Amino acid sequence: MGAKNLVCLSLVFLAAAMAQTHAADICAKADHVALCRSMAKGVGNNPVAATRAGIEKLITATKLAREASIKSGRSGALGVCKETYANAISELKTGLDYLQKKDKDSLNIELSGAMTDYTTCDDAIAESGVVGKAVGVLKNDRMLLRMASTCLYLATLT
Repeated sequence: MGAKNLVCLSLVFLAAAMAQTHAADICAKADHVALCRSMAKGVGNNPVAATRAGIEKLITATKLAREASIKSGRSGALGVCKETYANAISELKTGLDYLQKKDKDSLNIELSGAMTDYTTCDDAIAESGVVGKAVGVLKNDRMLLRMASTCLYLATLT
């Protein structure tokens, strides 16, 4: 009887562990799994909370990128980046409002808009010929684009 209970208890623990592993891996199908897990860390299986956490981290990263672009110089292209980062921050904040209102379509539009802003910054740098002076900005933009893509993925789960 004791062995039977032990086996049953073991199966319960195994099932709980499997459920927890599955629940904690909300990012398993993301394009950037490790980044997604980092962005959604601490929210468990809740896609809305994961999306919110991801967007909040993206806002912070965008603010840091904006500051870095200001320090990189005063070329016209970096001025464009400063402006597009401000636009992205505004769109991401609006996206948080849409997330709360459960307006998935509008949330996706705002996240896509932020991605366009990061790409606009890259395009301005490429067109102005200051790529050598703005390598750090371009590197930041690649990360911001991956983060925004991850937020779009998380938003599909809400």
